[in-house]
Amino acid sequence: PAEQIRAALTVVTALNEAVGALPDTASWSGYVALVEALFDRFLDPLAGEAAQGDKGQPDSLRQTFHDSLGELREMACLEPEVALVDFVAAFRRLMEAATVPIGARDGSRGAGVQVLDAMAARGIPFRALFVLGLNEKVFPRHVQEDAFLRDASRRLLEADLGFKIQEKLAGFDEEKLLYRLLCEAPREHLTLLYQRTDGAGRTLVPSSYLGEAREGALGAELTVPRRLTSKFKEGLAYRAERLTPVETGIKCLLDRIVPRRLLEALHPAGGLVKQGLLALREQEAVASKLGAYDGLTGPLASFWLGLKKRGFSPTALQDYATCPFRYFAGQVLHLESLVVPEAEDQIGPVELGVLAHGILRRCYQKLREEGYFAGPPGSSVEPLAVLEETAYQVFGRFALTHPVGFPIVWELHQERLLRFLRDVLREDLAELSAEGWEPILFEESMRGALEVGADEAREPEPISLSGRLDRVDWSASRKAYRIVDYKFKASREPDTLDKNLPLGAVRGLRLQPPLYLAMAASEMSWRLTQAGASLGRGEAARAEGVWFYYLAQRWEARNGQALTRAEFPGHAWTSGLRGPLERVIRYVLGGIKAGRFFIYPEGYCEHCDYRLTCRVTHQPTSWRARSDHATVKPHRDIRRAKPADAPTEAQAGDKVPSGRRPRRSKAQSGPAGRND
Repeated sequence: PAEQIRAALTVVTALNEAVGALPDTASWSGYVALVEALFDRFLDPLAGEAAQGDKGQPDSLRQTFHDSLGELREMACLEPEVALVDFVAAFRRLMEAATVPIGARDGSRGAGVQVLDAMAARGIPFRALFVLGLNEKVFPRHVQEDAFLRDASRRLLEADLGFKIQEKLAGFDEEKLLYRLLCEAPREHLTLLYQRTDGAGRTLVPSSYLGEAREGALGAELTVPRRLTSKFKEGLAYRAERLTPVETGIKCLLDRIVPRRLLEALHPAGGLVKQGLLALREQEAVASKLGAYDGLTGPLASFWLGLKKRGFSPTALQDYATCPFRYFAGQVLHLESLVVPEAEDQIGPVELGVLAHGILRRCYQKLREEGYFAGPPGSSVEPLAVLEETAYQVFGRFALTHPVGFPIVWELHQERLLRFLRDVLREDLAELSAEGWEPILFEESMRGALEVGADEAREPEPISLSGRLDRVDWSASRKAYRIVDYKFKASREPDTLDKNLPLGAVRGLRLQPPLYLAMAASEMSWRLTQAGASLGRGEAARAEGVWFYYLAQRWEARNGQALTRAEFPGHAWTSGLRGPLERVIRYVLGGIKAGRFFIYPEGYCEHCDYRLTCRVTHQPTSWRARSDHATVKPHRDIRRAKPADAPTEAQAGDKVPSGRRPRRSKAQSGPAGRND
């Protein structure tokens, strides 16, 4: 070996010097001549195994090489001179595309490896043959008589009419003949392979042809182990001396051995695997405290500063209160949900919700533009006609940008949704007319501020809020507005928090209503005036509240109403709800700032997009999440809060005066710029 290494070093050194002497620029023919000289000097087609095999193969290799170089000579017609870098790139592409025919050029018996199907391989001699797929219904194939034209009828057609139709049951004899031809084809070695199970783990039946092979070769059947660890122990092809460095590293890892030098030197992801092993050791530990690999990242300073600059989203804060890890995966890591390819062209609740939002927004906006709400009761505008026209426009745009699946299913979804929205529109317009409301703002982006601290021990500070309001209604008689938020629901019936928004708000699971009120407090009066609301100089509009409009087709079947409404009071920030609301918002902000993103398993985990990432089914992780009471208890207390726990208005203080409240230690402060 030492002599071979010295000889190889000498040759490689000489080759390196020769290649280094190539000029940076030359003609195509000049470079070709230099490459041919290097080929004749350093490469010997007759060396090694080629000298013992097909005598014509070295000539074939040499001829293919020189033919490829001839193509490079012709490049001189396009460009006389070329840079070395460009010549090397062209030479490499040409060598990668060049092929050498298998076997001699005189048409004698072929050599090498051929991959053929059974029909193409019949009648061809081989030195060794491997036959795959010897399972029933594969080889032999599944043969069945035609139910509409039996073989007897086929024979009758051939005998009487001369119209030959191949008989189906003759396939049994064809398969036997094909199997016999394959068994006789190899001169030295025949290997028959069959599967025990398919990819889904279902048992497969071996071919009936194997019975004869077993009788003729007793003890020659070799069973391949199922598990990879067993293959390393028993399989001849998996011996340590036959494994590549990457395969050796995998074997060591399966044997609970960490080949650190091998991973760092040879494995393409050695550093990642090394870190992963350390993380795996921490994750598998049975401890009573949550750790860094359970979502306790510590303060993320740059992320927190970016949040304060952009503004906090009510929906995102609600996600943290639902499950801190869910917020971490979606807002910090920006992970996207895994889309199953089979379901990509299906219309689900999310898509239907997007369509319903778009249709209702455009419909109400068009009704307002055409003067429906300002006109007399006998206005010529027909709301249902406007709804249908708007719906078909939205459906058309959606179909151009999203997969909608089978046309007939897509048409069915459109008909069902449009029929449901007709009922929604009728009920909503009746309520608007009876209560004196008028939709005035649609999909309105808002920014506001709320003075609350992320740390209870420090002075409260204003935080920026940003969001989008689905709809804002205005009542001229009340000088008040209300915020309407559409919620498309696919559940069978509403839960407790759907009907009781104050309870959901103090538990952090319905944070949108109070934060919408906080956002609207400073800008809504100006926005309403710009939209045409009649407000006097210096007069502030009063917030009537936030309404959730549930668009739930299955609820309609049970309750007889297409539109289910739930109200959040507009005076929440000046009532006994203020304390619990500030408490939950302070907890959410403090958790994000401190980097506490642990998992909080509950019923929603079944439908969560990140359930495969958070390891909720991993026993050690779930144990730590349940056992670390010091970390999880504040979150658990928030989720069990009730509006009744709030102090009374007298304890919380009088109504908030105009402007910002003076800063006090541990003050209960409401939205900045509150005027009512």
